[in-house]
Amino acid sequence: MDFSVTKISESFVKPCEPTPCNTTLPLSSLDKFPTLRATLLETLLVFKYGQEPEKVIKAALSKALVHYYPVAGDFSISDQGELEIVCNSRGAWFVEASVDCRLEDFNYLDDPYVIPRHYLIPQPPHVVEDPTSIFFAFQVTKFKCEGFVLGMRTSHLMFDGVGGAQFLRAIGEMARGYTQPSIPPIWSRAEMPIKPQFSLPNSSPMPLPPPPSSSALMTLQRKFIDIPPHQITKMKNKLINQKCSTFDVLIAKLWRSKLRAIKTNPDVLVQLAFVVNARKYLSLEGYYGNCLYMKEIETSCGKVVNGSFSEVVELIQDAKRGLASEFSAWVSGGCKAKDMIMKYEKLIVNDWTNIRFEDVDYGWGPAMSMILVEDVPALPSCLFTKTPKMPNGVRIVSSCVREEHMEEFIKQMNDFDD
Repeated sequence: MDFSVTKISESFVKPCEPTPCNTTLPLSSLDKFPTLRATLLETLLVFKYGQEPEKVIKAALSKALVHYYPVAGDFSISDQGELEIVCNSRGAWFVEASVDCRLEDFNYLDDPYVIPRHYLIPQPPHVVEDPTSIFFAFQVTKFKCEGFVLGMRTSHLMFDGVGGAQFLRAIGEMARGYTQPSIPPIWSRAEMPIKPQFSLPNSSPMPLPPPPSSSALMTLQRKFIDIPPHQITKMKNKLINQKCSTFDVLIAKLWRSKLRAIKTNPDVLVQLAFVVNARKYLSLEGYYGNCLYMKEIETSCGKVVNGSFSEVVELIQDAKRGLASEFSAWVSGGCKAKDMIMKYEKLIVNDWTNIRFEDVDYGWGPAMSMILVEDVPALPSCLFTKTPKMPNGVRIVSSCVREEHMEEFIKQMNDFDD
């Protein structure tokens, strides 16, 4: 289908009131970890209706930045060689665009690739040498039907998923007439006890580009897989006298499907890792920086591919049961950082189903859907989000197998009788 996207305006949006300026703020050691500080998360929110959304959201962003003023800053290097935030009110990047078609012409982006992402994601200004120095960017793209798509590029140095959603909610609240965010933001990066769990050979304080070697060698393929609620229930019903969550059965299904698809030697040790929001262990309401813990499970490939589905779920549940004590030991220095080994057999899973980016309301109700459109990551990984059209279903954004293994991987994922 032919269409045309027109960029109408672009500028930095500054806080609408004076904020602390010419001051610096420290980052946590986790924020400064190279694979986080070089990552820009790119997402789309699809809205069926909005009245002058570019004006409303731009004004609300300006108000929210008063409370989140570090987001309007830049990074610098301290005299000690440490990466830090300089508060200079440069602003967040904002782009207004329009499309000469209706959202329904694209089935409301049910196919995330129907419009190339560079048309909908804000591109950094040419005057900025390092795109990672812009911590937050918005693009409001209006369609002829009065619907719009909100494209976002957020820095993982500034936010994790929970923190980014908190900031978006604050913008929505400003758009709806709030004078203060319902969750007051806190910085507290210097007091953050979580340290990186993995070590890398390069310890340069400046942001690094994503490692090209691993993704180039793995050539991972992205696939969107929607799991309907009745299939989730079917997997749970297999587990007699074993209570489990949707996360438990989906991660077990993914792990088995991937390893069966790539036909790993049964005797090889394989690793599964899943991301944990550590705020519940630290009582940090309002913290919007990186507050993540990576839980790893290691076992033989044979136990995953040849064992029963119930046994794989039990492996995951055992790992979850020991999280609190393991996290406490890590914070107290009882564990050493591990080398980050980029193996094809590895799988990293992150669950965004409870973050609910799509619930953000700018005055016209929540979004129809949230779509992740960033580059395929360097490590084999999957992200869980809500499905656009199936309540209680889960969309898996999969980037965990090569092209030659994709057909078998999808076959395994669609087999719910095993």
